[in-house]
Amino acid sequence: MSGAASYLARRAAQKERVRILYRRALKDTLNWAVHRHLFYPDADALRERFDANNNVFHGLPVAANLLATLRHLLD
Repeated sequence: MSGAASYLARRAAQKERVRILYRRALKDTLNWAVHRHLFYPDADALRERFDANNNVFHGLPVAANLLATLRHLLD
């Protein structure tokens, strides 16, 4: 596999892991909310936290570190 194809494959895998992690965090937030109207501000805050790291251009190791941190917070 060439360097560009390898990078694109890793990038796609990274995006999939982030998507799965975001959905899991959103479902956990919904499960902890007593009422739906209390869920929406928490969901917005969660989305802001994910969007703050949306454009990480320092490479995949930094993104992997962010994912590990988020995964640790959820567990």
